[in-house]
Amino acid sequence: MPSSVSPWIRGRRGLLIRASTGFSLHQACEAAVPITVGVVIDIAIARSDPRGLAIGIGILLVVFLVLMLAWRAGELAAVALYTEMDYTTRRNLLARVLDPIGQARRRGGDTLSTLTSDVGEASSVAWTLGRAISFAVAIAVAATGLLLVSVPLGLAVLIVTPVLVVAVHFITGPLERRTAAEQAALADSSALASDLLSGLRTVKGLNAEDEAARRFRAANTTTLSAALRAARAEGMFSGVTTLLSGLFLVVLAGMSSQFALDGAITVGQLVTVVGLAQFLQWPVASLAFVGPELAKARASRRRIEKLSGGETDSLGAPVKAPRGDVLIDGVRLPSGGSVTVLIAAGELVGVEAEEGDAIALSELFAGSIPAERGVILIDGEPLVRPPLPGDARVVSAPHQAVLLTGTVAENVGASDRDDLVIAAALGDVLAGEGWGRQVGERGMLLSGGQRQRVALARALAAQPSVLVLRDPTTAVDAVTEATVADGIRRHRRGRTTILLTHSPTLLAVCDRVVRIGRTQEVRA
Repeated sequence: MPSSVSPWIRGRRGLLIRASTGFSLHQACEAAVPITVGVVIDIAIARSDPRGLAIGIGILLVVFLVLMLAWRAGELAAVALYTEMDYTTRRNLLARVLDPIGQARRRGGDTLSTLTSDVGEASSVAWTLGRAISFAVAIAVAATGLLLVSVPLGLAVLIVTPVLVVAVHFITGPLERRTAAEQAALADSSALASDLLSGLRTVKGLNAEDEAARRFRAANTTTLSAALRAARAEGMFSGVTTLLSGLFLVVLAGMSSQFALDGAITVGQLVTVVGLAQFLQWPVASLAFVGPELAKARASRRRIEKLSGGETDSLGAPVKAPRGDVLIDGVRLPSGGSVTVLIAAGELVGVEAEEGDAIALSELFAGSIPAERGVILIDGEPLVRPPLPGDARVVSAPHQAVLLTGTVAENVGASDRDDLVIAAALGDVLAGEGWGRQVGERGMLLSGGQRQRVALARALAAQPSVLVLRDPTTAVDAVTEATVADGIRRHRRGRTTILLTHSPTLLAVCDRVVRIGRTQEVRA
């Protein structure tokens, strides 16, 4: 999977697999139709065998039934994948935009354009990847059928198809650049329109209506020019790919006709080859379009990342994206001592402390209690508690987490997340009913260890810059604890994690361990 799109799919592989499987089975059945027809012609029609003809027609009916059902299943999974990606991305992006801490002040039109068209374009990668896999399967099935008919014909498909796809890939660069320019121009035009409408009273007060209209016309002209350039590039790309695939299929049909005239293949095999040649035009041309579709998704993704992380604000001032640096500076503990610890972004740090001190640190990060002395800084700024809307930089998971009545998915806040299943060792929890398993009132249908792991999965699913966990494995056995420890390290790689625990298993996976003693000042 391309690295440029993998972040959009990570944690949603189950839906992608179902969509790809449905589309692939549909395409395989499409390729099987001309193969079946050719076999029926040679076995039944050429030999005047009514029984064989009836059997062949029955097989075709089964193929068409599977074909329709497979497409429906793939389409449903793709829609679910697109919807989840679109909703999740839009929700998270909106939360970042509304978060006043460390976020840029941006023009409304620019933000609106990114929240709508760019998010939708980026989320369409769900369909693009699923269909791309199915097109590759279709070409493989068709090539196998041609190999069974004629080795030269099959080899021609297997050799020429990758060459066509690679050649087309190298001409998608201009299309990607022009698509990015079109999206930027559209955002600028939308931003200008939004600014004019929001400041319409001021514009009228200054008698600047003519100047405002002139600027808006200029912005629209720029947008139109960018859109036309992108459309011309896409049209040229479409024409070139259709021409190349068409020429290839004409040559393939000509070769098969000559083989039939020479007696190298039968009439039924000729029908199979011609049918496969006609069928191949769609997957070959469509596979070549995967590059431009991914190019559009990449361009939109860059705009989304710029809005969410941001290099500069609307005034050109640098905007610092959350990193996860933590400074616990002179915080007084219940035991009487104080602690000063600097934790670099991305570190997994274990903290051994007395139970009262561990509880206090956990509650300080959660905002349940104020610090008597000292301060906790996140990326150089004081930790704001209770958190402001959209501020998910820090999550301090309570040790005794309460589950709500409902399903595992509803409690975790995510479903079909293979990474969470592994990281929180949810295999036994999801066995049988999967993410739809009911947990009961306050999680009473689960064991203590299962409740603890569902709560851990909920904390991990939030993907905060800083995650604080206090004894997350006290209710599980040693084997499961080792699995969870490794899962936490893998899942949180690159993000700051603080483990308040005495567990040797958890401390063993930490980058370093800080020990806080009684009535002493600890600096680390």
